[in-house]
Amino acid sequence: KKQQKLSHKYNVKKEIIKFNSKISLDAEIYNQIFNTDNKLISSDNYKTGSYYRLFPILGISTESPFKLNKYKSNLTFKPSLHIVVTPGISNSNKLSNEDSTNNDFSLNNIYVLNRYSGNDKMDNSKRITFGLSAYTTNLNTNLYQSYEFTNNSNFHKEQGNDDNLSDLLGSIEYSKNNKISYNFRYDLNESYLKKQNISLDTYTKYGDVNLSYLDENSKTNNIITKDTETINYSFLSKKFSKFSKINFGGLYDLKEEINKEYSISYSYFDECFGINIDFNRKSYEEDNLKPQDILTLMFSFKNIGSY
Repeated sequence: KKQQKLSHKYNVKKEIIKFNSKISLDAEIYNQIFNTDNKLISSDNYKTGSYYRLFPILGISTESPFKLNKYKSNLTFKPSLHIVVTPGISNSNKLSNEDSTNNDFSLNNIYVLNRYSGNDKMDNSKRITFGLSAYTTNLNTNLYQSYEFTNNSNFHKEQGNDDNLSDLLGSIEYSKNNKISYNFRYDLNESYLKKQNISLDTYTKYGDVNLSYLDENSKTNNIITKDTETINYSFLSKKFSKFSKINFGGLYDLKEEINKEYSISYSYFDECFGINIDFNRKSYEEDNLKPQDILTLMFSFKNIGSY
């Protein structure tokens, strides 16, 4: 889009321990200058010019962990609360969006001030987020939900939240010798699961195995256009014959009943020499995407390099 951007972000953070709680004050202040050339903003309407944006995001959060010793001594509860305030200015279509497209409403960004992955788009939300965690040495559970005070929150709407009260996010993870986890996104207003993921990591004497099941509704955001149901699988062996390893994995589409991705590799690396053979098959076929097979062979030599 021939866009140039100069962006500066100033971060402020202060933590206070008081009243058996941790209180955090956060702020991000963005100063940005955009120069856009011939950007299409509507039918036969193009924008050329410069644009300056000052965008502060302010947040305050608190968490208060406690235990119920009479029931289970190592079980800890941690309620939390997070309030975010911004100017509330909606994102303009006069600017090209080059780095804020891959976004997700999840536990990973529930307490992030700017929930967009980049800073072409800014999170213009005024919200309160509340959550409860409970954990022991091996078990960890989380529940979170947020409420938007305004109706023009760009991120909130783009991620498939139709009402001011967001979907409920939750997770449970058990880890000891192996690890199993489950996370979900539940629409309380329509009473259905928008997204769920089950993952299992197993560590054996032969290698590491990972299995992951994903069921995702098309209403999770404005990029996904159809329901998805897939299984990811992978195996990474331990070293055998002293210097060798094998690795294979793939993605199976349960809706279309086809292996969309498949890969297998062999590697040998000793003190002086290495060889790596990779085979990848991708079966995607949509618009300009075509199925493809890729075979890669790499030789590595100490003090010389790789070819």
